[in-house]
Amino acid sequence: MSHIERIIGDPATITRREAIKGAVTVVISAILASGIGTFAISSIEKAKKYITTRIGGLYSQDAGMTLRVSHANPEVITLYETFLSPGAVAPAESELSHRLLHTVYGSDVEHHIAHLKEVSIEEAIEETDASYLGAAHAAE
Repeated sequence: MSHIERIIGDPATITRREAIKGAVTVVISAILASGIGTFAISSIEKAKKYITTRIGGLYSQDAGMTLRVSHANPEVITLYETFLSPGAVAPAESELSHRLLHTVYGSDVEHHIAHLKEVSIEEAIEETDASYLGAAHAAE
C-alpha cells in the first residue's frame, strides 16, 4: 500500500467534485495564510473599530441633546394637535398618523402595504376628522 492510498484512499475513486473541493480548500488556506488573508482580517478589525467608535459618538451626542424623544418634541405635538389628530395628541388612534408616520418591518410589510392600498389618504383624512370632530361634539 502506497502513502497516497493510506492518506486519501484509492485515487481512482475520487470524484471530480471531491478533487475541486480539495483544491479550493488548499487555495483558500493559502490565501488566508498569506498577506491577502492578513489584509482582509485587519480590514475587518478596522471596520469593527470604526463602527464601535461611531456608535459611541452617536450615543454621546444623543446624551447631550435637550430633546431626545419624539413624543416630547413641541413640533411633533403641534403636528398631531393641528393635523394628525385635531384637538388632541393621540398617535395610536389616528388613521392618518398611522398612515403617514408609522413604519413596519419584516414579515408585517406586505400586510401593511395591503392595508395602505385599501384606505386612500383622503379616506384617512376624513376618518381622522370625523373621529375627532365627533369626539369634540360628544364632549360638549
